[in-house]
Amino acid sequence: MKLLYPNRLLVFFSLSVLLVACTKSSKCPDPLPLTITQNGPVIVGWPLYLDASVASTGYLYKWDGPNGWKKHYEVYSSDANEQYIPAVTMAEAGEYRVQLIDYEGCVAYEGSTVVEVIDAPTANCNVAANTSTSSVAGVGDYTFNYRSFSGSGNFYIASGSQVVGGGHFMRFAFLGAEEPLPGIYYTDGYFGLEYDKVGLYIETGTYQFVANPNQPVYVTKVNGKLQLKFCSLLFNNPMNPSNPLTISASLNQP
Repeated sequence: MKLLYPNRLLVFFSLSVLLVACTKSSKCPDPLPLTITQNGPVIVGWPLYLDASVASTGYLYKWDGPNGWKKHYEVYSSDANEQYIPAVTMAEAGEYRVQLIDYEGCVAYEGSTVVEVIDAPTANCNVAANTSTSSVAGVGDYTFNYRSFSGSGNFYIASGSQVVGGGHFMRFAFLGAEEPLPGIYYTDGYFGLEYDKVGLYIETGTYQFVANPNQPVYVTKVNGKLQLKFCSLLFNNPMNPSNPLTISASLNQP
């Protein structure tokens, strides 16, 4: 039997397929927003940490970022919301995105963040190399006659000024036995117990003067040699607790 109006049937069939396709895709609601926290701006050579605010094994995570970086999970994972790049370069700067895919293949959540990558900053105080200045005469105002940079358990940097009847010593202690990366470290007692912490104290005679916590120490590298510098850091003053002790210093690796 000959079909009447075959072109009309073809049009009807095409519209039916399109309607079914639209109905199927429309079952996915609009994605909900999520937040990505990060530790930027990140200094070149330092790690980048990303953490999506939604953490659930009920989704497949799809991460994308600059320089071709991606982490697409094909199985459910309890820690897929957390990502880590151990040593960033300038190429890792830019936008990072994540989508959370549910059991039906829909994007349930999505979010993004922009990561800034910077060179290691420098301290802005004017202190002569291998010297220190102090607000208290005789404590922390030294010219360092020797400097030692070595790693064993912690990476220690010790500098000293020999004087009649004794000496003065300034000591830094970084986490790990490797020399510290250029960047900013924050004071934390006698020993740095985290990757961005440094122990810092001065020993003179029978007294030890420890830097107050969470103050910046700047590490840079010039011609392959480390340079350490800090500006107007507060130290405890066991000789006279009511007299604030403020010290600045600049130290170069020999």
